[in-house]
Amino acid sequence: MTGRRDSSSDRSIDRRQFLQRLSWTASSLAATGLLGQRAFATAQPKRIVIVGAGLAGLAAGLELDRAGVEVVIVEAQGRPGGRIQTLRDDFADGFFAEAGGDLIGGSYRTLMGFVHELGLSVVPLAGRGPRSDVLVVLGDQRFRLSELRRDPSLWPLELTDAERRVAPFGLLGLYVTPLAREIGDPARVLDDAMARYDAMSLHDLLVERGASPAAIRMIEIPLNYNSTRTVSALSVIRDTARRLNETATYVIAGGNDRLPQAMAERLRQQVRYRTSVRRIEQHAGGVRLAVEQHSRSSELEGDAVIVTLPFTALRDVEMPGLPEARANIIRELPYTQISKTFIQTRSRFWRDEMGASAIWTDSPFERTFDISKSFEGPRGLLVGWVNGTGVEALENASEAEISARTIDHLRRSFPEHADTFEGAHTVHWGRTYARGAYAHFAPGQLRAMAPLIAQPIGRIHFAGEHTELVAPGMEGALVSGLRAAQELLKPGAPT
Repeated sequence: MTGRRDSSSDRSIDRRQFLQRLSWTASSLAATGLLGQRAFATAQPKRIVIVGAGLAGLAAGLELDRAGVEVVIVEAQGRPGGRIQTLRDDFADGFFAEAGGDLIGGSYRTLMGFVHELGLSVVPLAGRGPRSDVLVVLGDQRFRLSELRRDPSLWPLELTDAERRVAPFGLLGLYVTPLAREIGDPARVLDDAMARYDAMSLHDLLVERGASPAAIRMIEIPLNYNSTRTVSALSVIRDTARRLNETATYVIAGGNDRLPQAMAERLRQQVRYRTSVRRIEQHAGGVRLAVEQHSRSSELEGDAVIVTLPFTALRDVEMPGLPEARANIIRELPYTQISKTFIQTRSRFWRDEMGASAIWTDSPFERTFDISKSFEGPRGLLVGWVNGTGVEALENASEAEISARTIDHLRRSFPEHADTFEGAHTVHWGRTYARGAYAHFAPGQLRAMAPLIAQPIGRIHFAGEHTELVAPGMEGALVSGLRAAQELLKPGAPT
């Protein structure tokens, strides 16, 4: 992959092949018990409103359109993709970066089917490689991870011998992966034997399994949740089990936003952008949505609605008549807070001089990764991740201020390369329309919420990564969209 646009996405595909791919995907999901009986032959055309043009909404729209159903998709933003967002206008030399969903697992079978039939392609993520190193910055001390692995006594932290061998990035896996392997199938987190792990926080689990205080503090830094104390241990075990069999990681050639763009192109006339939903209500004959577009209010009618919004955004939509248990789920489901800062540089000193692909720190700026390996030329591109509790320290700073602080931190950490940092762009996911990066469960929530979270409420159906128990990330969003569409196509569906 280079900064040049890949022309493969411009190829047209045979409509019959595309429909066959959708049919195969839904059939395979039905075989696993995810979708239930297909009913295209007996379903009557209906008008379905879909809220959200992310991957879940687009997948549902394509599946319904394939069955001859009239579809209207309303999207508050001016683009498709939701939390799939590729930044293209902020960097020189044709560089681009993924602000949201960035990694595609090799097991993402449904996603790969869409990619193939839409004429797109994937390329392996340019990994660190066997000779790549990590720079570890602790206070004013700088180490190479390879040095710390050769001589673990150099660690200036009170870690156990086992922890020193895997720190910093492998600490969480050291304590959670064995439990994930015991479970195997992520769906087994709903077994009664797993209840004790849902009742405790990740922090409690780490203490129970013998993690040192220093290791727990280090785990907080790369943690993909808000805090070890606020996430269910079972939620983390589930997510770890989801990734156990991933042996390869990919990205879409030319940028991940090419997938939702190609899907939306197939539904071009059915997608209404910059249209916000204010109210969703059911009545005897269908559903009615109060929407706003360009400050003008209007109503949309349909036989049913599929809601794909993150619950953080859905909280602003009036939905009278919801059962209290479901309203509580919408109000209380946590979303991980992430701030990502992309820094363009004149050189790639971390690679050329230090052989490193990442920087791990105990500072408020947490982790920085090299994402320039796929681009040609001397310039470099870094992304700084700040997750969870680390984001709290940035709450009073604007995105521009976060960018400036990040560059200042890197210049102080690498004064000999201060002039190489050219500029930065920050995406704070808590301040976007989604108000968070992705859902997870707080202690006690997974087993109570997961069986309900995707269930239809009359004519209101739900999709999105947060509704999928087994499949993760982008794959989960697509699977959930197909599942919601199939709920509406089954005989006897309340439409």
